Amino acid sequence: MHTESKAGDSSDAARAHGAAGRLVVVGVGGAGVNAVAHLADHGLGGVRLVAMDTSAQSLARAAAARRVLLGGAARGLGTGGRSATGLAAARAALDAIREAVAGADVALVVAGLAGGTGGGAAPEVARAARSEGVVAMGFGIEPFAFENGARRRAADAARSALAAACDATVCLETARAEVVAADALPLDVALRVADDVLRQAVEGLLALTAAPSWVDVGRATVRHVLTDAGPSCLALGLGRGGSPAEAAMRAALASPLADMRLLAEAGRAMVHVAGGRDLAVRDVEQALCLLRARLPVCCEVSVGCGLAPSLQGAAQVTLIASRGRSARQAAEGVGRGAEPRRERSHDAGHSALRSLWLGVPIREAV
Repeated sequence: MHTESKAGDSSDAARAHGAAGRLVVVGVGGAGVNAVAHLADHGLGGVRLVAMDTSAQSLARAAAARRVLLGGAARGLGTGGRSATGLAAARAALDAIREAVAGADVALVVAGLAGGTGGGAAPEVARAARSEGVVAMGFGIEPFAFENGARRRAADAARSALAAACDATVCLETARAEVVAADALPLDVALRVADDVLRQAVEGLLALTAAPSWVDVGRATVRHVLTDAGPSCLALGLGRGGSPAEAAMRAALASPLADMRLLAEAGRAMVHVAGGRDLAVRDVEQALCLLRARLPVCCEVSVGCGLAPSLQGAAQVTLIASRGRSARQAAEGVGRGAEPRRERSHDAGHSALRSLWLGVPIREAV
């Protein structure tokens, strides 16, 4: 096992516990490393980038991130598509994994779900993050539809393992992204769609946790909504025109990549509206009315509103909603009384967001 921290990287100790370390993106395996490299190319600030793989050649693509070469029998040569080897490699590097995520509020664990390092190591990375008190959100990239047989079976197993290990799990179906982006999508562009979806998700999380705000959602609220939240949805919307916040909310609520039906039974929701200095109070109120019309009356809603100078004449909405423990228990016949806060645990019994669909305005991004 080998670790490498780049000079000037946000993984430096002084920054790891500051604003730049509150969100850490950990790319695991080839697809995860590519996604982290994509984020680095966009110069996204305020986030700690970490690349982990069993292949030294793969890690070379993420020169701007902190790099962790996972150990075990892989010996820097990869796993040959064997998830068990990826799992063993992660377990051999637990100290380095914990060090890479320590001090963060949320760890976004990104991996391809077709076996190998991503399918085997990513769940162990998530468990290590949670053992450090970090909320773990998995971002799984599913194989293409034509990748049937063994890779599809490996993806099913990897998806289940990642969901069991994480507080939250985002599963991006490549086929759905293809439909949204274009009818005749070139293969190389299709491979970048997931990376750009991830970039927008990271920007949305940064808006909720680190961006300057007039009305703050707060890091504790983000952790509360994501921890043990049950099935959830996360959507982003961009709006322009005379009522940009309302238009952005409509775009988020109509997201083709998100299962927005979950809003009807949500127990918790948080929304952040970002806009330029011309963002009007009335416009924000109308946007929130649209959201509340889709939520149960008893849903706990946290609202944030922030300044984004680049959005002059436009607005962006970041929405996360979850059923939450009490709503899920009510559906199972358990009483609606107040529930004591449960201590965090990283064992397999502490499940959370089993199916979190991500919705973003792909056409705005590609």
